[in-house]
Amino acid sequence: MAKVWLCRDGDNPTTGGPLAVIPLAECEATLRVSRADYLSDPSAPPRFGKAGDPLATIRGYQHVVIEASAAEATAFGWRPGFYRAHISPEEAHKLLRVGQPYPSKSG
Repeated sequence: MAKVWLCRDGDNPTTGGPLAVIPLAECEATLRVSRADYLSDPSAPPRFGKAGDPLATIRGYQHVVIEASAAEATAFGWRPGFYRAHISPEEAHKLLRVGQPYPSKSG
C-alpha cells in the first residue's frame, strides 16, 4: 500500500500520519501520479521551499506526495520512494473522500 502525504514548505513538511493508505494503482488512477513524478528514494524524504521559512505553517499544506513501498513499487514497475502528485491538497481530499485538510491554505 502507498501512503498519501500532505506536505508543507520548509523544515517540517508534515504533521501526524498520512492522509490515506491506498494501493499504488489507485494513486495513479485517482491522484493522477505517474512514475515520471518521482522525487527521491525512501531514504530521502522530499523537502519543498526554503529551510527556516517562518510562514510555512501558516500557508498550510501545499503538496501531495505519494510514498511507494519497495514491494509494491517493484511489483507495479516503479521505483520505491516518493512521488509528487500535481494536484492540490484540497483536491486530494475530495478525490479520496476524506475530511477537510488541516491546516487550510485559505485560513
